Amino acid sequence: MTIPQEMKEKIFLTIERQLSLKDFESWLYANDALSDQMNESVVLEAYAFNYNQDHALAQFSSALLPYFDRDEFLLWKITLNLREIIEGKDSTRRILSEFCRLGDEEFPFLLHLGYYKYYLDDDWFDREIDAIMAEIKSEANELLLEILAESKDPQFKISSFVRKALAEAPSPMNVAAEKMKSKSIGQKKWWKFWR
Repeated sequence: MTIPQEMKEKIFLTIERQLSLKDFESWLYANDALSDQMNESVVLEAYAFNYNQDHALAQFSSALLPYFDRDEFLLWKITLNLREIIEGKDSTRRILSEFCRLGDEEFPFLLHLGYYKYYLDDDWFDREIDAIMAEIKSEANELLLEILAESKDPQFKISSFVRKALAEAPSPMNVAAEKMKSKSIGQKKWWKFWR
């Protein structure tokens, strides 16, 4: 089965909410070349899909994502998200939260970067947002370069990727915990008021 690259990209963008379902539907019906490829299952599925149903985006993902290799989609998604972070888009906080979740579930190499969400969400780290964003962009760029370099291998799978550059680097949360611990040393606790 040969899925047109442009269609694959549009489906992935729609699933990731980078392209609205309405825009995908308009693009699909305006594309004459695709209407000639109805013998491809994914093309037929896209044409047969009811774009006006309740929870259409979730249904769209469920219907069309199985036509693609999971690793291929996740590689595309992670590299797209890393590029958005590097570009400083407004979606950075959402992406960091998702990286934190994905890092906990099955992609530990995303966890280090995902932990930066706590720096952005909480003001008690005493750090300037610009400095934090510069660190985030730098780390995202390093991770993207490492993934792209390894993805040149035809046997590469994002699900088995292990980040080499951070083997000895401390987690942002560990650094923050140490900072909080050092602040609390020497402070009296409320229950030790008599000492």
